[in-house]
Amino acid sequence: MLADERRERILSELALRGALQVADFAARIGVSGMTLRRDLTQLEADGQLVRVHGGAVSPRESGVRASTPLATIGVIVPSATYYYQGVVEGIRRAASRSRCRLALAVSDYRSDRESAQVRQLVARGVDGLIITPANADWEDTSLRDLLGAQNIPVTIAERSIDPMRPLGQVESVRTDHEAGVALAVQRLRDAGHTGIALALRAGTATSVWLRRGFAAALRPEERSFVTDLPRDASGQATERSHLVDLIHRCQAENIRGLIVLTDVDAIALEEVALEQGVRIPEDLSVISYDDEVAGLAPVPLTAISPPKQELGERAFEMCLARIHGSGSAALTRSLLLPTLVERDSVGPYVTEL
Repeated sequence: MLADERRERILSELALRGALQVADFAARIGVSGMTLRRDLTQLEADGQLVRVHGGAVSPRESGVRASTPLATIGVIVPSATYYYQGVVEGIRRAASRSRCRLALAVSDYRSDRESAQVRQLVARGVDGLIITPANADWEDTSLRDLLGAQNIPVTIAERSIDPMRPLGQVESVRTDHEAGVALAVQRLRDAGHTGIALALRAGTATSVWLRRGFAAALRPEERSFVTDLPRDASGQATERSHLVDLIHRCQAENIRGLIVLTDVDAIALEEVALEQGVRIPEDLSVISYDDEVAGLAPVPLTAISPPKQELGERAFEMCLARIHGSGSAALTRSLLLPTLVERDSVGPYVTEL
């Protein structure tokens, strides 16, 4: 192995793990300890690392710790903002407690990008992988075979694995969104509402589970409908005209309890309702699903709150246990229950307004 190649491997190791031990790393790349020490001396002279007893650390780690992390775990999420910001924070907190290092990649909901990111992280030598696939139907794509073929632990976060299609040593943890929407239905039912609708941001993975859970939670005598909320030209917000139509449909069908995915859509609907002279909660009770910014609405929104940070922590703990062989031999498929956060947007059903 040429000197330039060895030094590139050293710097890559430090970028990934923050530190290396001479004996272990020399054996891994197939060179002598003396050769590796000469490389470290040269790289230190170039200001690219700091020598410590038995090895080296990257410059940014030199004042923090001089030991190799217990593990380095790759994390791939569709976005690092809004919903997944909480998930990533949960992973980060758990990694910090466990003296582990994270390598984060964001797919921007692009399937081609996330497959490339899986390959890159594995090639860099991560010990395990936590991934939230971009699409709800990820098991019908090439990503499924790619993840199943890895010889490192893989944990799927906030997506399902089909129990009828075994997938190697891949585990999963997600929010029980079916139970979450059932909580919302029961809250509106307790307030006396016998007409309940569900409005879903089109194309989201969560909408699949909410639709299923909503149908299961309803009673035969309850009036209901489900509708999608199309995006506007920017792709970021709901078409205002569709929100107006939704409010008019609720009025026409005497539906006065409404569950909305997401907070952004629920806030937009609330603003349109107030413009139309529809009072919240007197004329229309609204429950938002996500609880990212629900409390900032003009009328603070009662919301279903998925356990985002707890989910991130659980995904990390599952992956780390599998890395160290301390987990159960049986694979795990976990569901975490969301909670209902009570605010001001749900009121009792009144027969005459």
